[in-house]
Amino acid sequence: MLSSIVFSDNLADMAEASVTSGTGSNLCGSGPFVFTQEVSGTPSLLLSVGNLVASGLCTITLTLTMPGNQPAGSFVSTSSDVTSDSGTGAPATNTLVVSAPALDVNLVKIFTDDPVLPGGTVTLEFTLRNDDEATAISSLAFTDDLDSMLSGAVATGLPTTNVFGTRLTLSGTSTISPAGGTLAAGDSCTFTVSVQVPGGAATGSYPNTTSYVSGDTGGGTVTATSSAASDTLEVNDVVVVTGTKSFTDDPVTAGADVTLEYTLTNPNTGDDATSIAFTDNLNGMGLPSPGLTLVGSMPRS
Repeated sequence: MLSSIVFSDNLADMAEASVTSGTGSNLCGSGPFVFTQEVSGTPSLLLSVGNLVASGLCTITLTLTMPGNQPAGSFVSTSSDVTSDSGTGAPATNTLVVSAPALDVNLVKIFTDDPVLPGGTVTLEFTLRNDDEATAISSLAFTDDLDSMLSGAVATGLPTTNVFGTRLTLSGTSTISPAGGTLAAGDSCTFTVSVQVPGGAATGSYPNTTSYVSGDTGGGTVTATSSAASDTLEVNDVVVVTGTKSFTDDPVTAGADVTLEYTLTNPNTGDDATSIAFTDNLNGMGLPSPGLTLVGSMPRS
């Protein structure tokens, strides 16, 4: 029988872990192993005065709790030499792999004002949302390769910093690279980038997909592998006429006249727009009968 078996394992050398179960004496039923969780104020395991019968085997299982702020990585744990009345044995070594917390983030992108003419400018809008209601995310970053969508497409007006107060920095031309953003738990951030379409772009649909989003929730930078955002840019060498309307001098009192102004825009630089038509039901606004009525006659060119 081996007796006076002693070894220790300094957990502080690996990580500030603590033992939550498995403590006690007479472990394994192999003899009076005495267990100590802390040695001289340091998180450790100390097993001493153990006995093992000839050809005996003893397995000791302990549950450890990792600190909440433990960074991700690989941590090597090596015990002391194992000593007994028969001499000194080699230490035991193993590696603990700690993964960072999952990143619960959502990214949405949209070209808000396409179709666009070749040579025109289109607005690309991004919305980043932290879906974790308890944990902030820092060091947010992703990329969007515009050139892989449409050769010659570039972002304009960059770099810019402190986007919406999140410390997010936007940089790049053919590839947009937002980086360094921070979102509080449950918070979101929306920002836009102007994209110049090359003058020689052919009419068509151009899918565009970002990279995955990376960020840090306190355990090191990780990537949310389902967070890529996509939209399709529509380029057309003939774009539809657009219209806006405005009540230019409201608010008004009941019974008074109000001016309604329509503005029509033809964005096509080389084509005249003809046969333009539209209707506007002024009685569909919820006003008392007879609703709005025209003063005078309709304007004519």
